[in-house]
Amino acid sequence: MPYAFTEQGLAMLSGLLNSGIDMDETLRDQNDINESTRAQLDAISTALAELQAKPSETKTHFKRIMSLRRVEYSQICQTNRSKMQKK
Repeated sequence: MPYAFTEQGLAMLSGLLNSGIDMDETLRDQNDINESTRAQLDAISTALAELQAKPSETKTHFKRIMSLRRVEYSQICQTNRSKMQKK
């Protein structure tokens, strides 16, 4: 049950109304935050749609990155093996 219909809800509302806080300004700030959040979500949605539209290109980049990581890993392993053999 929402607090607005309880004794505590009435006390909260009374405290807010008597606090001197400018509710219009507070709501405007909240709306600005919501607009900013909506804009960010739209940008993320657009970026995801672009990535989904080019799955082969994304997959190619991913494969390339993974193969480079494998090469780096194998080079590290070879270096470590050679160091161990020298000891």
